[in-house]
Amino acid sequence: MKNKLLIILLLICNQSFSQYSFNYYFPTYKEIKVIETEDNNFAVFLGDSLFFFSPGGNIIEKRKIHDNNHSVFNIFKLQDGNYLSSGIYDCTGNNNYKLWLKKYDSDFNTIWEKIHDIDIKNKTIFYTWNTIENYNKDIIIALDSDSAILDQIPDTAYLYKFSNTGDLISSRNFSHYLTLKGGKIVQIPDTSGYLFANFWDAVMPDGADCIFKLDNNFNIDTIFNTYSSDYLEYQTKPNLKFISDSTFIYAGACYFNSSAISLYDTSFNEHKNIIFETGGVHDFNEVADNQALDFSDTSAIFFSFIQPGLHYWPPQEPNFSVIVKVNSNLDIQWEKFYGDSITESFDIRDIYATKDGGCIITGIMQFAPFTGYNLKPFIVKIDAEGNLPNLPASIYESIITAYNLILYPNPGKDFLNIRTAVQSIGGTFSTFDISGKQILSQTINRANTCINTANLPSGIYVYRYTLNNKIIETGKWVKQ
Repeated sequence: MKNKLLIILLLICNQSFSQYSFNYYFPTYKEIKVIETEDNNFAVFLGDSLFFFSPGGNIIEKRKIHDNNHSVFNIFKLQDGNYLSSGIYDCTGNNNYKLWLKKYDSDFNTIWEKIHDIDIKNKTIFYTWNTIENYNKDIIIALDSDSAILDQIPDTAYLYKFSNTGDLISSRNFSHYLTLKGGKIVQIPDTSGYLFANFWDAVMPDGADCIFKLDNNFNIDTIFNTYSSDYLEYQTKPNLKFISDSTFIYAGACYFNSSAISLYDTSFNEHKNIIFETGGVHDFNEVADNQALDFSDTSAIFFSFIQPGLHYWPPQEPNFSVIVKVNSNLDIQWEKFYGDSITESFDIRDIYATKDGGCIITGIMQFAPFTGYNLKPFIVKIDAEGNLPNLPASIYESIITAYNLILYPNPGKDFLNIRTAVQSIGGTFSTFDISGKQILSQTINRANTCINTANLPSGIYVYRYTLNNKIIETGKWVKQ
């Protein structure tokens, strides 16, 4: 059944974050970053402000923590119980970006802030894709210069090491190992070095993602080409996270309309792989930018991607965000599709696993026409089963809905794709014309089904999906 989440504007500040959206528009849109605090509250960074939410979702406090020239890309808890954020700072307001770090105490009062004029090829724009603290309590930042916007020079990956007081120790320029937005670094649990997932254009004619095994000085020990897998193809936007001392999960998007999640050991032996075919009008899929893979317990691992596949920004068609929950053996527990109607595109950017077994998702809603400017960032809490809160509809402006089945394209013409969540496979899909006459009925035995609709008259059709004598989804499909 549809489980609706109704989203409220930032102006109504006494409502819960599980009902919340932030009404910012490109290019003033800032990243939303979330962290769960020790007292089970949630600290939410957006633009120049820090919001605190209670476990029940009520806003406790709002603070202005810096000017609007700061963009927060990462926030995490340090070993000493304090917090660190990192991002970029436009020091002049004219796209003259610098790298900044800020340390907070447990109450998010500033301890220190450091701004660095770093040496990269393209200072006009760069991204700090992830920040970690190593066993020596040094701060490691992975970033890249982004020429995808400027088309001037190749994207280049960098690693920077800072002391626990924010002073620069060392750096490494991976000038021959190029990134496509999303280089990811993690420390190997035995503290022997790091794994750095990145894009290398020398592997294949078009390049391919690799995992670089680095020593503690960022020297390359091993380069593992993920293209060698029969499944991963050309994978981009990589994400990886250790689930034990010797095994890690690697996730990302692939060419040929698919996303993948894999289980590897530190010798790069692949133990399991799951492919999600995502369809769409393009030959490439996309996952959330940062933390698309997260867990607080390895029995509940969350992974996100977009359906249908999305290649370009802005999107060329409506799409849904997909969240899949797996365990440490990559057994799928459930998957859900999040979005609404045929006029909006939903792009989950981050996932934050929470202590209650659920997760918080943040991202961007884009409304038709898809120009790249009509944006509304959102933040949503879902429970351990992927459900959204049941909330009254009377006072809310926008709607996100959780689905077990979606149709695309909608409107469509010669064919209809049916994407079914794994827990809902085995039901019956039926369509009816406006008079109530049943037009077709088909059992759905797999996740992806394509139905030829070329001979159907143009018009509006009602569909219904039933499983075990229960109606799982209903809706409308338009034949052009």
